[in-house]
Amino acid sequence: MNTFTLSNTSLTRLDGVEERGKILVKMALSLSPVDFGIAFDGGKRSAEKQMEIFKAGNSKCDGITTKSKHQLGKAIDFVPFVNNKANMGSHNYYIIIGAFFAAAKSLGLEITSGANWANAAAFITDQTFQDLGHIEWK
Repeated sequence: MNTFTLSNTSLTRLDGVEERGKILVKMALSLSPVDFGIAFDGGKRSAEKQMEIFKAGNSKCDGITTKSKHQLGKAIDFVPFVNNKANMGSHNYYIIIGAFFAAAKSLGLEITSGANWANAAAFITDQTFQDLGHIEWK
């Protein structure tokens, strides 16, 4: 266990996320050897915000025809921190993803990571599209 805690900013970004998702995030943070927070627009999203993210090429879901789990409060995006600063090194993402899977197993929650869409919805046909900081659940 570590002493990482979610900042007030990250907690605010979890507004609208399902309660079990909030529990998952907190448990993953307690298990992770790498600190992380919730990314900007990393919690619940409106259709309009999802469309913006889609148009920027950062999602395969347009928010209207194809809804994101973010719109349902069943997904979060996280960002790793090293020395209290965002650190986008991919190895940090994979370490944190491992903590999410360990937390999910403990909670009996089935999750999918944006690092591997194999278990995601059928509409995600581009297996090369990676969204390392994305975690969603059923």
